[in-house]
Amino acid sequence: EMESLLVKHQAVFFDQRGSGRSFAEITPETITIKQFVEDIENVRKALGFEKFSLIGHSWGAMLAMHYAFQHESKLDSMILISSSPATSKGERAFKEEFNKRSGVLIERISAIQSSNKFAEGDPKTVSQFFRLLFQKYFHQEKDVKKLRLAFQENSALEGMKIYEIFKLFFSREEFNFLPKLKRLTVPTLVVH
Repeated sequence: EMESLLVKHQAVFFDQRGSGRSFAEITPETITIKQFVEDIENVRKALGFEKFSLIGHSWGAMLAMHYAFQHESKLDSMILISSSPATSKGERAFKEEFNKRSGVLIERISAIQSSNKFAEGDPKTVSQFFRLLFQKYFHQEKDVKKLRLAFQENSALEGMKIYEIFKLFFSREEFNFLPKLKRLTVPTLVVH
């Protein structure tokens, strides 16, 4: 629960470039890991934090790792929650396992993804898509109902464009961030 964190800590939530209330041109040139890392660094500077703790979940954990690669001296600590895999081999294994566990859901997910409402960014349809997609991520699948998915029409569309750009990057590039991770000394809690 994030609320318990706020008792003794100041927490800053920010919308990544092109998401939520953070508007940006969405192209493969503007939506890059390098740019997203720079955005975090600019937020840190703007808030006047000499050092801070960075929490990332899923894709955000991958982004936190990349921030640490470039700005480790600015971090007190990191918390990586259910991180995206740090290698392309791990990413492929994750997809294989997800597809195996998802079974019949894959057809329902694909049907929603190919619908006109989804393409138009209908918030209800996009929420339905993500609830189905994330259902198998939970130990108890019924917990997917606890997800807070508050999409606006524009944020749903923009988020999907960003997802497609990064999906293309990670599917065509072989990557292995383990050697860089081994060099980090920032105290890190990994939760999965």
